[in-house]
Amino acid sequence: MVGAANVAFWSIFTVSFTFTMLKSWGDKYNNEAKLNGGIIYAILVEASRTLVGTKAGRLSDTIASGERAYASLDQIYNPILQLQAIMEQIQGTVSEIFGVPKNDVGASVIYDLYDGFGWRIVKTPNGDGEMRLDEVVANPGTTFSKLISDGNTGLIFYPNKKKAKAAGCYVDGPKDSIYDGVGSILCQRVKAGSPDSFVDAVVTITTYGRQICRSDDSQAQEKIKTIITPIFMQRISLELSYKYISNRMTYKE
Repeated sequence: MVGAANVAFWSIFTVSFTFTMLKSWGDKYNNEAKLNGGIIYAILVEASRTLVGTKAGRLSDTIASGERAYASLDQIYNPILQLQAIMEQIQGTVSEIFGVPKNDVGASVIYDLYDGFGWRIVKTPNGDGEMRLDEVVANPGTTFSKLISDGNTGLIFYPNKKKAKAAGCYVDGPKDSIYDGVGSILCQRVKAGSPDSFVDAVVTITTYGRQICRSDDSQAQEKIKTIITPIFMQRISLELSYKYISNRMTYKE
């Protein structure tokens, strides 16, 4: 009986281990195929088309309403709702390309319009398991704080959040404890205005339970930095500029 039990145990273990390894290999192959083939461009084109369609639909609804008050930029463009749509599109795009469950991808933009109201945030709906805005801004160990305090105008990307934490560039949020700190973190600083900035923002993309690429995969990291993120950063900068102009028009009124 003991021998039979041992045989059964090792049979189940072998099948389970083999399935896990095959799934891991399959996920890795599929992700690399998307990054190295034309699929990534098709996904990004669709993401861009969706965002433009969302904005066009909002404009059409505003015009169709016949309200005379739609002279306000906030009512015409509603940049905050558009920023929300961009965060959700980032979430969906990262999930589709890298195979991370959508609920385990977070995206946010923390921004300051230099209007005296300080930092504000727009984030994906599943952001309840993340740190609060005041905690992110106040803690010197967050990736956000590293970008702001160091005067960094670029991008910080750690495929492995544990390495980011070890380097003093990441602080675990409540959701990280569920996944033992596994995941990736990318923060990009976005500024609008030249020569003087009138909008400052930090866009954060984070994953839980799964990295979007290996720490030693320089090719994947380069594509994430130069192909995937720019399309969203430009749109975020545009919407923040609209919001800034709208605020200034409101104050003048």
